Amino acid sequence: MLFQLVCILAASVQGGLTQDRPTQEVKSVCGEDSILKCKAICKPGVQYQAVRWYKLGEEPSNKESGLLMKRLSSPKSTTQWYAGLEREVELLADDSFDIFLRNVTAVDSGRYKCLLAAPEGEQNQEGQVHLRVTGCLESTDQSEERDTILVLSIVGIVAALLIFTISYVILRNMLLQRSKKYPQEPLLDAPLEKKDLMLIYTLGPNWSRQGSIKHVCV
Repeated sequence: MLFQLVCILAASVQGGLTQDRPTQEVKSVCGEDSILKCKAICKPGVQYQAVRWYKLGEEPSNKESGLLMKRLSSPKSTTQWYAGLEREVELLADDSFDIFLRNVTAVDSGRYKCLLAAPEGEQNQEGQVHLRVTGCLESTDQSEERDTILVLSIVGIVAALLIFTISYVILRNMLLQRSKKYPQEPLLDAPLEKKDLMLIYTLGPNWSRQGSIKHVCV
């Protein structure tokens, strides 16, 4: 009976039974507590069986991750949490469909869905709210990813320098071995003196007609 009154009050405040409406955005600062109101509109006279909360994944998959569920058919029912839940979440009050998130972080940002499970013959009602958390420092995962990229960049630079050094040493050794194997003859920088010229062979213009070659000694 109490939950029926809550549904009637929520329907009157939201002003109608239209299910297709834009997702409400809730802004919260990192480290503060946040309250997400259930935007599912109750149909008067319907005794809903349970209220369920999900966090939705990125579009277009919209994968649902269960948060909590509470049966409305019994006043003594307690809140149940889905397996694998990684953060603390609870209903704002025993007679409320809204949830309470303590100490929100950037991970909590995203879309949430509130679903009211209707009895047989009636239609389930649901509503979405978008939580946007601001003012958070860089997350640990992003910091670790940045450090990994930096380390890989340094390793790549060191490897490139090592390959360059090895290539340079090998090329230099090859050039030294080649120069030792094929030494170059020294060039004469200074002109020859007269004492070094022992004999000059000269051929005259008619050398083929002469029987011998003239020798000129210096």
